[in-house]
Formats: sequence, C-alpha cells, structure tokens
Amino acid sequence: MIQTKKLKIWIIVTHALIIVGMGHGGACFGLLEIIGFSGTLKQLFTFHFIELSNIFSVITFLMILGQAMIIVSLYQTNKIRKLILYVVGIIFLWLSLFCFMYYASNEESAAFLPLFCLPFFVCTIIAFFGKSLKRFFYWFIDKDFTEEG
Repeated sequence: MIQTKKLKIWIIVTHALIIVGMGHGGACFGLLEIIGFSGTLKQLFTFHFIELSNIFSVITFLMILGQAMIIVSLYQTNKIRKLILYVVGIIFLWLSLFCFMYYASNEESAAFLPLFCLPFFVCTIIAFFGKSLKRFFYWFIDKDFTEEG
C-alpha cells in the first residue's frame, strides 16, 4: 500500500472535485460538502436531531469523516494507526460516493457521475495496488526485453 503525502492529498482533492448533476446544474462534491455541513450544523445548533432519512446529511458526514481520517493519518507516527486511518478514510469516501450514486440513481443528470469518478478511482487503485502494479510492470518489461535478444 502506498502512503505518500502527495497521494493522500490527491485522494482528498479528486474526491472533492467529483462533479455531480443536481437538477438543471452541476456542482462538485467539495461544494456539496460545504452546503451539507452548514445544513447539518444548523440542525445541530437548533437542537434538532439529524434524521438518518436525510441522506444528504449522511453523505456529508461520511465525506467529512473520511477526509478527516486521511488528514489525521498524515500526522500519525504509529504505522499501524496511520494505515488503519488511511484505509478507513478511503472506505468512508467511497461509501459517501456510493450513497450519493444510490440516491441519485433515478435522475438522468447522474449518468455521467462514474466518468467524473475516474481520477478518484485511479488514485485509490494506486494507493492499494501501486507497489504490485509497479513490480508487475518492471517484471513484464524486463522479461519482454530479455527474451527478445
């Protein structure tokens, strides 16, 4: 598993820049997170309980929790705790994305959502399988050129 600071930041940024269709327009997840977080705080400070049926609050909570876990993993010194926070943070970011996809599955504007998820998907693949892919690539190139001559 690759745990560089650059990759962690790229995972957060690519998740925040996923463009989603909302009604007649579009927005990125980062903007939806800010709007949803302000609505969630408003519900908390007016002493209303957050309803779990409000999927937007759940999605926002998962996004913020996932990003916070990845950011905290940047400053951890314990390797096991760092790895656990990193993996669970990525899982929460994917859960927020899947919840949004499920919520917006009936809308036609969500048809391009998987396309805009590709950079986040690539960063996640690099995080989990980057070392294995690198070893396979070097093995393949080395084997290909040595058998040719």
